[in-house]
Order: sequence, then C-alpha cells, then structure tokens
Amino acid sequence: MLGDKKEEYLKPLLREQKILDRKRPFKSEALTLSEFSKKYWMDGEVPYQYHSVQIQDGATEAEQLVFNNIRALKNDAVMQRKTMWEKFGEKQEQINDCKKELVHIRRVQSFVICTIVSAVISVLIKCILRCLQSIQCQR
Repeated sequence: MLGDKKEEYLKPLLREQKILDRKRPFKSEALTLSEFSKKYWMDGEVPYQYHSVQIQDGATEAEQLVFNNIRALKNDAVMQRKTMWEKFGEKQEQINDCKKELVHIRRVQSFVICTIVSAVISVLIKCILRCLQSIQCQR
C-alpha cells in the first residue's frame, strides 16, 4: 500500500520532468562532436541545421540573455541578407540599363564608322578616277 502511494506521487513528477527535458533539450555537460552532429547537424559534418532556441529554454538568466542575443543576431543577419538582395537587384537593373545603352552606343558607333569608311572610299575612288582621266588626257 505504501508503494502504491509513492508510485502515484512519483508518476506526475516523472511526467513533468520528461516534459521539462523535452522543452529544455540541453545537457549539463558538453556534447562530443559526433553527439552534436547527430543532434543538430543530422549526422553531417557541416552545420546546416540551426536549432532555434527560445528565451524560455535558458536555465539561468545568463543563458536567456545569450539566447536573446543569438536570436537578435540571427534576425539582423536575415534583415541584412534581404537588404543585400534588394541592393543587388537595384544594381543588376542599373547594369542591364547600362548594357542596353552600350548596345545602342555601339550601333551608332558602327554606323558612324561605316559612314566614314564609305566616304573615304568614295573620295579615294574619285581621286583615282581623276588621276586616270588626267593621264588619259595627257596622252
């Protein structure tokens, strides 16, 4: 009878402890690299999976402060990444506009060069014809 009362008393405590362990998944000692890899990196060697901790996960005020700072840094990184992509998009649009203008300038430049070359050739042909006519007249 005494064992049943202890068991009734311990079951809710053990259940609460399991719930707390799930909410606060941190161990009191440091994990080995393989344990950390299994838990956070899905058995990979490169940290690509981030564990999103909350302030409530901290066991002490210091841990809560660290978690808060990590979350703030992560949010800042996300915001800067978005800003960078927006700036990149603006710069890419400017580059595309410059390329369009450059194509237009090259077309105009090619037209001008062709016009100058054809004018020079026509002037040379006229000079050659005059020289030939003057040679024929002298004979």
